Amino acid sequence: MDLELPKHPEFARVAAKIASDRHGQRIQDALHGLFPTLLPSRKSCKKAIERGRIAINGVPSTTARRVQTGDEVVYLPDNAPPRPPGPGAPQHLKWHRPDGADHLFVWKPAGLATSGSGRLNLAAVLAHLAHAGTPDQVAALTAHHPDALRWPQPIHRLDRVTSGWVCVALNLRTASSIGAAFAAQRIRKSYLALVAGDLDGQGECRLPLEGQTAHTSWNAHRFGAPPCSRNSHTAPRDCPPLEGRTRSDGTAHCWVTPSLGKTATRRGLTPAKSRFGTRVTDCF
Repeated sequence: MDLELPKHPEFARVAAKIASDRHGQRIQDALHGLFPTLLPSRKSCKKAIERGRIAINGVPSTTARRVQTGDEVVYLPDNAPPRPPGPGAPQHLKWHRPDGADHLFVWKPAGLATSGSGRLNLAAVLAHLAHAGTPDQVAALTAHHPDALRWPQPIHRLDRVTSGWVCVALNLRTASSIGAAFAAQRIRKSYLALVAGDLDGQGECRLPLEGQTAHTSWNAHRFGAPPCSRNSHTAPRDCPPLEGRTRSDGTAHCWVTPSLGKTATRRGLTPAKSRFGTRVTDCF
């Protein structure tokens, strides 16, 4: 599971006060570092000012404006409509939004990326539905307390081949708090995989990935030949990641985990295959 956040627990701030060390600077210089997620570079700061998205004390700023200690700098929401998702994008998604919450859980189907630069991914589909969906869809994807986060934002990622629930934030405050909980592993997550091979009972794997430690346990629920499998001996495995990297293909490192089973060969993780003698046939 890959967080859609920087390594620091703070996701982004909508407003910031100018400190004394930035007094007298031009806004395009003082702005750098105030909103590290929204505006990670000086170039992005300049573009935001030119597009009228930066206000000082409630007034949209120009690049020539100089700031003073105590000035309030606000990052304004982007009012540009999202681009339509690519061909083949689903028009309806299953989700659950707790009462009064500014987040929801969206079921990501297998074969759909969580996010990315292209137009065929879950984030793009959600943005489109929040802008041009049915009234019920727009209402479900609109924050009770909107801020600079214009469109729904997945807080973590699932691999393209993996289906499952993705937590989606509707404002920056929610993205910050839930993202920090994911990073601190205060939220429990588990995977269900169909595997072929002999891996009965319970076990664990502590194989590292890309030089980082990881610890994954597994539990075999059933052994047999379910109709959905092409293998004569297939067992569902429950694989809750315990610690390590927060990636769907980097936390659960043993060969029976979803998504890793389909990417382990190109990642050079063949020791996991030879050690456990099994492979993933499907994942959820």
